[in-house]
Amino acid sequence: MEEAKDYNVKFGPFLAENCKGVFNLVGRGFSKQPFRFREAENGKILMNCLLFDEEGNTAVKLHNSNPIYSLKTKEEYEITNEKGHIIIANKTTDEIWLDFKKIGDRDFRLYGMFYYKKCNAKVVITDEYITVNTSRRKNIKLTGTGKFVNCLHVVGILPDCTVTLVM
Repeated sequence: MEEAKDYNVKFGPFLAENCKGVFNLVGRGFSKQPFRFREAENGKILMNCLLFDEEGNTAVKLHNSNPIYSLKTKEEYEITNEKGHIIIANKTTDEIWLDFKKIGDRDFRLYGMFYYKKCNAKVVITDEYITVNTSRRKNIKLTGTGKFVNCLHVVGILPDCTVTLVM
């Protein structure tokens, strides 16, 4: 069995180093949202993940980067997977929910908009910052340059809805 490669994933201005093809964007413990990915021999990214809407319903489910079309929302989302680049867009709102791109041999970057039902959290990742809105705190803006984060839980949303960036 081949050992998992170490990847670096850029989340806005932050970097998670040596992720073995898995990162948890929000949450901790049993309520985390895992993203798993690997590269196929043809260079395409194979990703497994769940994306949720504002109400906490599963909106998009990817298995090896293929959408699971049994979801009621399948007509709302457009999923493209070109060599080294996955984009999931909401066709109704024109919002990019996930933009995951290979930017180097073992380097990737992630942008997007992610909902986390517990605490009614919304996490937005751009090139320059990460913002988090929860039922407890509004417009938490996480910025920096060259800061490293933990790929096992990048944005920690604790049971009391406090937010931490795990470094």
